[in-house]
Amino acid sequence: MEVAIADAAPADALHKANRGPLVLIRDSENPNGPVLAFTDRELKAFFGGVKDGEFDDLI
Repeated sequence: MEVAIADAAPADALHKANRGPLVLIRDSENPNGPVLAFTDRELKAFFGGVKDGEFDDLI
């Protein structure tokens, strides 16, 4: 997994333009694959859900 902070939305996340810095996450073994773009608030909500077990039934 690769993580980066970007000031501007990448081409495949233009729906998040003008939403502030974004945290970009991609599979390091597939660098040409999709990039997930999270605002700070979205990333905190996602990690909170992981900690609370919201996704445990998906495995």
